[in-house]
Amino acid sequence: MSSAFKWKVVVNSFFKHSNQRIPLEGAQEFYQLLRKGISGNDKNPFFYLSNSPWNLYEYLMEFLKYQNFPKGVLLLRDIGLENEKKQSFKEENKYIKIAHILESYPNLPFVLIGDAADLDHDIYSAIAETYPNRISAIYIRTTKDHLKMKRIKKRLEQKTHVPIQLINHTDEAVVHARANGLIN
Repeated sequence: MSSAFKWKVVVNSFFKHSNQRIPLEGAQEFYQLLRKGISGNDKNPFFYLSNSPWNLYEYLMEFLKYQNFPKGVLLLRDIGLENEKKQSFKEENKYIKIAHILESYPNLPFVLIGDAADLDHDIYSAIAETYPNRISAIYIRTTKDHLKMKRIKKRLEQKTHVPIQLINHTDEAVVHARANGLIN
């Protein structure tokens, strides 16, 4: 994660009330559409996974509720001395928790949503490779860091088996999800 982004997260988390934070434009509506599925009446389960520490749980739950995101399970990371740097992202919080969810619900397909500020593209690509035919779509929000995006695009070009969509705006994900029968 970039240094400026980390500071923004810290400032927003500790100096702004949860109802003063602004979600990415269109995210709530897209998530509600995913929850309702192709029939418009489904109740697809939702899992929110973040590398934020558990002590922000209440704050993040208030934000999700206030902003009308679908109800779901919020999974965060433990902080402490045992959290030394891992050798691979496959040993990190996000990969392990996503793998656990997929193993816990072996008959459910999933949509993964993340951003390019972190390693979501690598983690989600590895998940799709490890669990073939379980991931219906992967949406990665782009960043303004052109060099980083160039590197990410190059890496994704090598991973032709993975349905990753780089998106600048949530509307692009909505169009893709509709075209691929994920939402109404």
